[in-house]
Amino acid sequence: MYVEIVMMAVRPEDAALFLARRDAAMAAIRERFPDLSTATLVRLDERRWVDWVEWVSAEQAHAAAEAAPGIEAVAKWFGVIEAVESMQHGQVVHRFGPDPAAAVGADG
Repeated sequence: MYVEIVMMAVRPEDAALFLARRDAAMAAIRERFPDLSTATLVRLDERRWVDWVEWVSAEQAHAAAEAAPGIEAVAKWFGVIEAVESMQHGQVVHRFGPDPAAAVGADG
């Protein structure tokens, strides 16, 4: 599993529009890049957000990041973002949760 972590700023007065446009943006990305597994949006404070996006493959994660601004629904969502503070990609090497069979670790 591969993850994309994006830190961004959204003006507080744009938060409702930012949230309203998210589902369409994520659906449009998944339609074009089916390796999109899940996307979790976290609000850190009034202005800062983190998007944690899980991918099956690094290749599709990078391809989607490159293509996203050209996808209409994504461009509309991006238009509400004041600033992207950082974007990082990495491989998930361990996960702890209620289903031990779903854990990622040294064995796989």
